[in-house]
Amino acid sequence: MRKLYLIIISIFVASLSFATQTTQLTVSEVMATLEKSADYHMRNIAVSALTNVNWDYSEMPTRVWHISPYYDGMLALARVSGNPIYWKEVLRHGTSVGWTPNPNAKAFYHADDHAVGHAWLDCYLADKSRTERLNPIKKLFDKIINDTKTFDMSKFNIRRHGHTPLQTWTWCDALFMAPPTLARLYIITGDKKYLDYMNQEFKWCYDTMFDKEENLFYRDTRFIGKRTKNGKKIIWSRGDGWVVGGLTQVISLLPKDEPSRKFYEDLFVAMMTKIVTLQGSDGLWTVNLIDAEDIKGGETSGSAFFTYALAWGINNGYLEREKYFSQTIKAWKGLLTRINDNGKVGYVQPVGSKPNSFSKDTTHAYGVGAFLLAGSEIIKLLGGGANVSDAELARRAQAIYDAESPQARVYIEPRRKDDVAWENDKMAFRVYGPALKDSIENSGIDIWAKTVSYPVVNKWYEDNFAKRRSYHKDYGEGCDSYKVADSVGLGGTGIWKNGKLYQSNVYAYADVIWQAEGKIKFVLTYHYNVEGKDYTEYKVISLKVGDDFCKVQSKFRSGKRTWNGKLYEKDTVKDLEVAVGILAQSSNANATLANGNITVEDKMSGKTSIVQKVKTRGNFVGYKSLDFGKTKQHLAILKTDENGDIHYEIGYTLKK
Repeated sequence: MRKLYLIIISIFVASLSFATQTTQLTVSEVMATLEKSADYHMRNIAVSALTNVNWDYSEMPTRVWHISPYYDGMLALARVSGNPIYWKEVLRHGTSVGWTPNPNAKAFYHADDHAVGHAWLDCYLADKSRTERLNPIKKLFDKIINDTKTFDMSKFNIRRHGHTPLQTWTWCDALFMAPPTLARLYIITGDKKYLDYMNQEFKWCYDTMFDKEENLFYRDTRFIGKRTKNGKKIIWSRGDGWVVGGLTQVISLLPKDEPSRKFYEDLFVAMMTKIVTLQGSDGLWTVNLIDAEDIKGGETSGSAFFTYALAWGINNGYLEREKYFSQTIKAWKGLLTRINDNGKVGYVQPVGSKPNSFSKDTTHAYGVGAFLLAGSEIIKLLGGGANVSDAELARRAQAIYDAESPQARVYIEPRRKDDVAWENDKMAFRVYGPALKDSIENSGIDIWAKTVSYPVVNKWYEDNFAKRRSYHKDYGEGCDSYKVADSVGLGGTGIWKNGKLYQSNVYAYADVIWQAEGKIKFVLTYHYNVEGKDYTEYKVISLKVGDDFCKVQSKFRSGKRTWNGKLYEKDTVKDLEVAVGILAQSSNANATLANGNITVEDKMSGKTSIVQKVKTRGNFVGYKSLDFGKTKQHLAILKTDENGDIHYEIGYTLKK
């Protein structure tokens, strides 16, 4: 009887403890915290100045791996809140880059470049009529998997970061980047080649970098056998956070009868069972999991991934609720000490290839995303969450996106020969991409003569693809009636040397930089060969709602370069003469060249009057006018400054 009494008391105490834990934290409180943070970071990009690394993403491309958890977190928040505005944030960025992966061709096989596939494919799964959200990612992996057939893997015993199928998942972070994308492709297509490739590469990474004594991964092979100053192993918190974050997605996606699923389930449980033993008294985890004294203090990104994985493990039956609930809540409360009053996620270790220091002021997109993922699972753990399907969220998000006006937007459009088009409420433009490198088009800038304040470019493309309407005919919103051919158009550039204009071919690479809504910024990379010497131009274009001019900063570098978040300042070309100009549309155009600026009053086909303007800023040399068929190109010649840059603005006004 006494034994039964003790059992009843124990159950009562446990129930009371559980009730106390849950009453101290409510769904509404967690939701409010998440929404405040998400709203802040949608308005304020999460990029910290980076230290002790060899690269700098002070301006973040929207397809780089750093931002992938941000997209995952926004989708997760949309699902638990039922608010499509967070889904629309992903839709906005995906549309801006044409749902393509990172364009860094030198790292084609690198897992980092596959991470945005998580969100792109989730958006496709929510609306399968949008095949443009599937095709670029599928095309990428079809090439990768096909290429691996030409290599005899048994002949190679070393893999590194790099440029061949042999140098792929050689750091544990990769297990978050690529496997969830491959698992989605398998679910979407039913083709086992994606699953087989995922299993093969994951197992190689596991066999190479997993420490079976610790049940944790080394970041990469450099750390195997290394010790801290305290004589302990170096196992990076965020690295293992990436791994368990990826495992949750892979396990969720794989069918329950898929034989390989058990390996991932067992690995997840083994890792989380170890990870909970390393939690600090503040609820968080230090940068080095094995040596808390190496770099002191709870770091946000690793801790948030572990909090997310703990809550997910309980919610999905892999971790016992009674055993791990209190530690999960403790972890969440620890994370709240890392969030500023305005919602900014702080204490995030910057980008790097090893454990490193951080502060209350350091933030980054992956820290924000991991925090949103963690909170979304905590809401489920507390019994909350909206009952709205992905399809409905996607439908509502698309409706909001389509209705927003005025707006500034940019679009990389692989379906239309790799065009890049952009607009605000007053203007619209486009340039031509790699698919047209063998055609007449070059680096000239085209005008899309819109006559309405709401966004039209995406609509015009969609109408054209569906063969409803051509954007070359005006149906009340304007049209593309401007002629570019192989000219500079409005604001195209070229190198001016020995009295001759050397224009680049079409852009080689294009990438969009993360901006808050209402502003756009993107980079076009152009390659030149001038009298046997190679040059690269990074054309950085900025525009926001209400602007009368696009701001352009063209950065010239020696050699043939690829922009990937850094601008190679050491290769600047000073005092290079560069031409920027306007193509008059008719022989009757009225051109004014004064004070370093160019204004051309003219008429386009369709009898639409247009005033084109180029405003230069600094280092003006002089003017040149070149015959172009029956009309002229009017050019301003500038010299690059000590940074290898020229600065100018372009704009136009219309009058029917």
